[in-house]
Amino acid sequence: YNVRVPAGIAARLPQIGVADVGLRWRAGAAPREAEVRALLAGAGLRCVRIGHVLDPVEGVREHQIKAKGPAPLRIEDLVLRLNTADGLVGFSAVPRDD
Repeated sequence: YNVRVPAGIAARLPQIGVADVGLRWRAGAAPREAEVRALLAGAGLRCVRIGHVLDPVEGVREHQIKAKGPAPLRIEDLVLRLNTADGLVGFSAVPRDD
C-alpha cells in the first residue's frame, strides 16, 4: 500500500527500531528463552524471534535474536547488561534501518 500519512500524525506515531542480537554462551551456560527475553527487556528491547545454534565441537550455544524497541534503541544499555551476563563469551548488537 502506498498511503500518505499527514506529517502531524506521523510525528505522533511511535517510532520502532530493529536490531539483530547474537549471544554466544559457554557450554552448559545458556539460559532459557524467558531469561534471554528478560535480559533484553532490561534495555527496552522485545524479542521478536530467537534462533538457536549449537557448535557441536566446542559446545558453545548461540542465540540469534531479532529484537524491536522504541527508537532510538538503547544499544549502549544492552551492551552494559551483556558485559555482566554470567556465562556469556561473546555477543553482537547491530541496529538495522528497517
